[in-house]
Amino acid sequence: MYQVQGEAGREGESMMICMDEPLFLECMCYSDEHVLRWDLLDDLEYPELYASVFLNQYRNIFKRMWVAVKYVLGYKCKYGHWDCFLLNPQDIGRMTALLDAYQEAVRDVA
Repeated sequence: MYQVQGEAGREGESMMICMDEPLFLECMCYSDEHVLRWDLLDDLEYPELYASVFLNQYRNIFKRMWVAVKYVLGYKCKYGHWDCFLLNPQDIGRMTALLDAYQEAVRDVA
């Protein structure tokens, strides 16, 4: 478990991040599909930082069927299934604290 102190956002108040649980960051547009999940795996030999991204899901049934047909036929877009994520300014401190915790975990191994 790593606890790192960082800035909480605009107010500048300090905060602690405990990496026993994943860190969820929500996009500035507040779409349910634009959420990043960060996990810091605190392995003794090699710590790892994972980012899980929620990929785009199509609500229209015909769009879903069209994507499925293209998948079955082997079509691959050169760009992949990408979407965007805009880091909320209030989450800068949380993100910085996460990266500091990862850096501390890697430093402890070395």
